[in-house]
Amino acid sequence: MNTIIFTVVIALLIGFVLGTLLGLFKKIFSVEVDPKVSHVREALPGANCGGCGYAGCDSFAVAVVKGEAPANGCVAGGPSVSAALNKILGLTGDESDAVKRLQFLLAKEQMNAPEQKEFITAFKLAKPPSFQ
Repeated sequence: MNTIIFTVVIALLIGFVLGTLLGLFKKIFSVEVDPKVSHVREALPGANCGGCGYAGCDSFAVAVVKGEAPANGCVAGGPSVSAALNKILGLTGDESDAVKRLQFLLAKEQMNAPEQKEFITAFKLAKPPSFQ
């Protein structure tokens, strides 16, 4: 009987010590995250499609908050996501710029495709929309 009680007490002590250490390490090694990044990430559709030019929605959210990417750069989300991001960041923007950017990128990628000549001709003189 003493062996069982001793084992339970030791297990509780080990659990308490490890729990305390985990809590302490959480405070010591915590990383500050801008709360706007999490709000922007929640507003994005989560498709991780790469249509914005970033690896996924998380990378795009960080870039938008830093000002490195336009708030209307999410092609998968469309105008509703653009409006939500503008509201979160306190910006005003033209939602059609995301569509223009997608069209420009598609034209740029398909410049050498012979079956797409008509599509390419329409965009050869196109300049990339500015997102500043």
